[in-house]
Amino acid sequence: MVIFVFSGDHIEDFIDAFSCECARRIVDWNVLRKVDALLDWSWVFPLLKSGLNRSGLGPPGSDEIVLFKCLLIGQWQGFY
Repeated sequence: MVIFVFSGDHIEDFIDAFSCECARRIVDWNVLRKVDALLDWSWVFPLLKSGLNRSGLGPPGSDEIVLFKCLLIGQWQGFY
């Protein structure tokens, strides 16, 4: 496994490194930060956990909520 080093912290995979770098570059008044602050994401966690049915084999994947938010951003920005 490749370990990315970012600001002295060990990042486990590319998604973590990408997320940290993006968070560092996005200003506080960005519309996506405002949406994140306004929405209550607690209802999403149980849905994502129940739909995955992971076997427990292999390395742990990326955080489910991060991947879900990436899909939303892609949809909202017209990437898909």
